[in-house]
Amino acid sequence: MNWLTKIIVYLKWKKVDVATINRWIEEGNVELLSFTLDHGFYKERIGAIRALTKLRAKALLPKLLTVAKKDIEVVAKEAIEAIKIIDSSSAFQDQLNALEKYWAIRNSPSSSDPSKRKVEWLNKKEKMKMLERVREQLKTRMR
Repeated sequence: MNWLTKIIVYLKWKKVDVATINRWIEEGNVELLSFTLDHGFYKERIGAIRALTKLRAKALLPKLLTVAKKDIEVVAKEAIEAIKIIDSSSAFQDQLNALEKYWAIRNSPSSSDPSKRKVEWLNKKEKMKMLERVREQLKTRMR
C-alpha cells in the first residue's frame, strides 16, 4: 500500500494534509514522511519536518541536513530547528552554525544588488517624474 500512496503523493493527486500526517505519526510511518519531505509542496514539507521532529527520527538527520542546505528558506530554517531538537550533540553543530550564517547573510540588505535597492526605494511619484523626463528627451531630435 505504501507504493500506491507514494505514487499518489508524487503525482500530486492528493495533498498531504494535517490529518494524513497525524495518521502517519500514529502509525510511525517514517518512510512516507521522508517521501513527502522529498516530493511534497512546501507546506507539506514543513508538516513532514514537524512530524519527524515529533517522532525523533535520528535516521533521517542527513536528509534533513540536505533539506536545510538546498530548500526554500522557511523549510530550511524549520529543518535546522528540527535537527537541533532531534539531536543536540556536536556532530552537526558546525554545519548548522554555517547554515544559519548562510541564511542570515543571504537575507541581509547589503547582500542584494545596490541598484535594485535604489529602485525599490523610489516612490511612485519619482518614478513617474523620471518617466516624463525620458519621454521629453525622446521627443527632441538627436543631432
